Amino acid sequence: QKCKRSNKPFDAATNRASKANPFGSVIDSGATHKQEKWEEARQPLRKVLETWPENFTALILYAEVLIKSGELLEGERVLRRAEILNPLSPSVKEVRSVLQHSIENKKK
Repeated sequence: QKCKRSNKPFDAATNRASKANPFGSVIDSGATHKQEKWEEARQPLRKVLETWPENFTALILYAEVLIKSGELLEGERVLRRAEILNPLSPSVKEVRSVLQHSIENKKK
C-alpha cells in the first residue's frame, strides 16, 4: 500500500538545509543531475569544491556530470581525485563504468 504523505515538509527541510549548509547544494545537485539537467548541476558542485576540494560526494557527482555532459577528460580527472580519497567506493566503480561506456560510444 502506498503512503499518501505529502513531500512538503521534506522539501521545506531540504531547502532550509541547502541555505544553512553548503553541503545541501550537493544534495540538490545530486537530484538535479539525476534528472539529466547537467548544466544546472555544475555550478553548485563547483561552488562546494572551491570551498571543500576533497569533498568525496561533490567530486563523484561532479565527475558524473562532466562525463555525461561529454567532457570525458575533465570528468576522468575529477573521478581520479575522488578515487584517491575513496578507492573502494561503489560510486567510483559506477562512475568509472559510465566513463568507459561514454568512451566506447564516442569511438563508434
